[in-house]
Amino acid sequence: MAVNVDKAGVLAFLPDEVEDAVELVESAFAHGQEHLFEGWETRSESYRRTLLDQLKKIDWEVVDEAIGIITGRGETVALAETSIRPMPMRTRDEQQPDLAGEEEIGRQALIDGRAAWLIPAGGSGSRLVKVLQEIYDSLPFRRRYKVADEQMRHFDEACAKGQLPITPVLGKTLYGLFMEQALALGARVNRLPVLMFMLSDTTREASLTSITTHPLYPALESAIVLFDHGMNPVLDDRGRIIVEDDRGHLAFSGNGNGGLFKALWNTPYRGADNLFAWLRGQGVDMVGFSNVDNPVSDIVLPRMIGSHYRLGCELTFGVVKKVDAFERVGMIVRVEGSRSLDKIEYNVFPKALAEQTNPDDPDRLLFEHGDVNVFLMDLAAMEKVNHLPLCMYRGKEVPTQWGRKKGNKFETFTFHIIQQVPAEAVDVKEIPREEQFMPTKNSVGRDSPATVIRALCTRNMRWLERQGASLARQTVEGSLRDYAALCEERLVPAAVGTTLEEDVRRFCEKVEAMREGKLQPDLVELFSRTCVIGVMADKASLASLKLAADHAYSILQPGEARAFVEFSPAFALEAEDLAEAYVGDGWVLEEGCQVALTGHPSQVLLGRNFHVGKGSVFILDIKNEYGEVKLSSDRWLTFVLEKAGKAEIGDDVTLADGAELEVHVHGSGRVVIPAGTLIQGKRFVEVKDGEEVTLEG
Repeated sequence: MAVNVDKAGVLAFLPDEVEDAVELVESAFAHGQEHLFEGWETRSESYRRTLLDQLKKIDWEVVDEAIGIITGRGETVALAETSIRPMPMRTRDEQQPDLAGEEEIGRQALIDGRAAWLIPAGGSGSRLVKVLQEIYDSLPFRRRYKVADEQMRHFDEACAKGQLPITPVLGKTLYGLFMEQALALGARVNRLPVLMFMLSDTTREASLTSITTHPLYPALESAIVLFDHGMNPVLDDRGRIIVEDDRGHLAFSGNGNGGLFKALWNTPYRGADNLFAWLRGQGVDMVGFSNVDNPVSDIVLPRMIGSHYRLGCELTFGVVKKVDAFERVGMIVRVEGSRSLDKIEYNVFPKALAEQTNPDDPDRLLFEHGDVNVFLMDLAAMEKVNHLPLCMYRGKEVPTQWGRKKGNKFETFTFHIIQQVPAEAVDVKEIPREEQFMPTKNSVGRDSPATVIRALCTRNMRWLERQGASLARQTVEGSLRDYAALCEERLVPAAVGTTLEEDVRRFCEKVEAMREGKLQPDLVELFSRTCVIGVMADKASLASLKLAADHAYSILQPGEARAFVEFSPAFALEAEDLAEAYVGDGWVLEEGCQVALTGHPSQVLLGRNFHVGKGSVFILDIKNEYGEVKLSSDRWLTFVLEKAGKAEIGDDVTLADGAELEVHVHGSGRVVIPAGTLIQGKRFVEVKDGEEVTLEG
């Protein structure tokens, strides 16, 4: 229905205290949004001020482009399949000869203060907490130790995704983990990289609270940048902005991580005209980018940034080998006739190309590597970005005062910068998936807290095993036992009385036949079949069965860790850190045990033959890992380690099966566990600042 609103009448009732009120109204009318002013003469002063303040947030160029897409004038032309080629890429093997030199180059770049690390905070964690109990049930050991469990219970729909407790034992949040990683990296070169969090409007206050109340924040504040990336209005199918309530609020959604370029230009910062100018004043000429939901991206490690500088690139992208043809990761490709590379998102990548195999090796996909939003950008290249393609998501539900409405949301994405850089200035390199890609996007199933915790524990297990440790691993029998439990506890009850009951029962019979030795165990087939059941359940709108099938992702696969280990970044940021501290020699961590190790390696001495029995818990929680942290105006770090927490554990210390020892060291406290000590039962120890406590068996 057409709206007839008199602009002169609107201009006659403008609040005096709103700056640029006339221009705001003129812009709204010029872009076809006069419906926002219906009944303006009868509105309260509060309503008028609120609406005009909302209009200040709108980029009208984006609205025009969005309207063009909705009306079909700006639809993106699909690339012809025949023009798409696999990207040029350096495999991990091809990178090996240069690693040592690149490590030194990257280390020097960090010493020179040239690197910043930018993390878009993302939106709310609502998708992660829709089925909170299911998250608990899906965790690989079906129980998190009480420290992590308590952290998890504080995570709700009002939280930002970065507030998700993700580490296996202590439940450290994503935000906290990134701050600890940045400091651990800085401690290795005595220079802190700039750490940047781009905040979402919807979770800004929650994010600020979480970040600024972290114990490290006061010491690191001068090198931590918190800035907003802006929002785009949500439009209906006629290109009109959706009104959220009768108080003057409009419906907005995040403008995507591609909004960072405008945000960097438009945000005055600490006396500088904008963030670009401030970064240059800090000596920064390169920015690493990674998603907030990937706790192990490690994009600014010396070996990552060293290759970027050695090759003189404007962009360096890290890609990983896909788990299957249709994994939800974008593809960096070469397009015939173009000087630049391009990225195509998984949801529009041609199915035929996704399934195509390599002519030289039919067992491999032709497009076998996916982009995971881990990349490095020259600051100069970032400053040149003037436009990124707008991506539309049709039919998205928007909550309003009058119920949920369908709207169209628009975002831009940082990775599209690849279209603005010549292909020869871009390096695409394979990175180890098992080390640098553990996304946390869903409550249950693929890329969920359960899969991340499994991956973290298995990575830490590998690190310890390199040093001579022995850790419990999942067996084929263990996986079959877990599949049988999945059948009995979830799949069959959810399938009873549905059209898929027969399919589910046949699957469960196959599981049992494998357990009994009547069929050769084929865990790949079981996993694949469970996922198929999930897809079928989803198509049949059987939500309970779909959720039950998603728990297949929670089942430990043979070779994965059955002992759960967590290191703080200060203790071990990379596998090599354990070698330098001589940690792991002769260690035995049995099935179901949980171990958390923290503290500065120079202040924590761990002996040989450390043995943690089945189901036992050992937590060494050093609250003050670096003592006193001092950060100069140009980000040089110094530490007063005499004030750090300390621990000494002798050789041949054993926790008996089922024992629990939780040690919290405050200030410069010190805990000692003498060689040969056998610990039984449950022990909870608090070591005060300046106190020394010796634990006897």
